Amino acid sequence: VGVRVEGEVTLWGKERSGRVKFGDLVLSEELSERDIEIPLAWSLGTVVCRDHLLELFGIQMELSLSMRLGGGLPMGVAVRVPQQDSDLTPFFRALGGAPVRMKGARAEVLVSGFLRHPRTLKARVVGGVGKLSVRAGGGVWRFDEGQFIVVANAGGLLSNDFRLMGEEVSILGNGFLIWGGEAAATIRVVTGPVGADRFESRVRQLGKGVKFQFEPMGTPDVEYRDIRVELSKQGVVADLGEGGSLLRVDSLVKEFLKKGADRRKDASP
Repeated sequence: VGVRVEGEVTLWGKERSGRVKFGDLVLSEELSERDIEIPLAWSLGTVVCRDHLLELFGIQMELSLSMRLGGGLPMGVAVRVPQQDSDLTPFFRALGGAPVRMKGARAEVLVSGFLRHPRTLKARVVGGVGKLSVRAGGGVWRFDEGQFIVVANAGGLLSNDFRLMGEEVSILGNGFLIWGGEAAATIRVVTGPVGADRFESRVRQLGKGVKFQFEPMGTPDVEYRDIRVELSKQGVVADLGEGGSLLRVDSLVKEFLKKGADRRKDASP
């Protein structure tokens, strides 16, 4: 990751204008942006940017910010991602190139606090998606609805609602991260018998003795498995449930997003 920033804005007088320019914003060979300018204005002791439209890595968004010079440097930032279709495949390239495409994606990010008092900073991210498809687990997962909420403050991160709902498979979860190094999440996968067999077969490919098994959810045609994810000395690990194995999450994710898992189906939502 690399970035080069330059800019100028006059911080005196009644009203002035300026800019901040990101000359190079590089996340990877595929994900890079050049010459991104954000206009700034100085008015009544406050630096502001109002409803600036920009596009980053193919995602359209609207940026507003305000920071007052004095009194602890109170600031606020709002980023709104209007409903749009997005192809996130480049972001997942490092995980094997699994196609990830969304329709009706949207999000809103709000950040506020005092820059001179970092512990007052807090953020809230709310987002959702109309349709999402991911080529993984030996086929194509299609979800008809998704949403998430994440809040952050001086203590850490918390998400008490994350869900992807589909006709064949649904994924629900919640979790937390404490800045001191503690983190945990619970993920529930709900699917039918065919989907359960596909999941179990894929996980067992991670090695001999790996155990992972779904169980009925009140009715024979619906099965589920709860997966506990924790931060440990071995890294981020997943407990695959009662009678299951303990696996590193990066190995588990790479196996499910492995390139070429099933080329017989189209990944379009």
